[in-house]
Amino acid sequence: MVVVPSDGQHPSQIADLERIEEQGAPAEQLLKEARSYASLNLRGQVDFGHVPDPSGAMECHEWQERHGSWSREFTGHTRSTGRNTVTVIGKQDSTGAVVQTWLEIRVNDAVMGTSTADARELAAAIVAAADEAEEIED
Repeated sequence: MVVVPSDGQHPSQIADLERIEEQGAPAEQLLKEARSYASLNLRGQVDFGHVPDPSGAMECHEWQERHGSWSREFTGHTRSTGRNTVTVIGKQDSTGAVVQTWLEIRVNDAVMGTSTADARELAAAIVAAADEAEEIED
């Protein structure tokens, strides 16, 4: 199990650190990565702690600066239909506004190999996720 220097690691950061550890990375590299995440998280708490999580966000990722402005991505609900999943993903700016949402669709089998019943389940999950994404943007 990974030992990190902060109690505030995001689940995705913990998963990333565990993946690095499983790949046999030296302890020094693991500690460096954990400290980097802790630094980002602390900055986010100090500078953006007042910004509420977006409605429907299941996980908010660390704040990042790009082209002079700060934003963070978030993950909404994931819907599964057998081996296929649809996840709402979005981006929030430093004012708290959700500036973009999109769907991450994972299909583990070739589309041609999907039965009509599986296709209908996936379509229903995509429509539900699209409805949620539009509600978040409103």
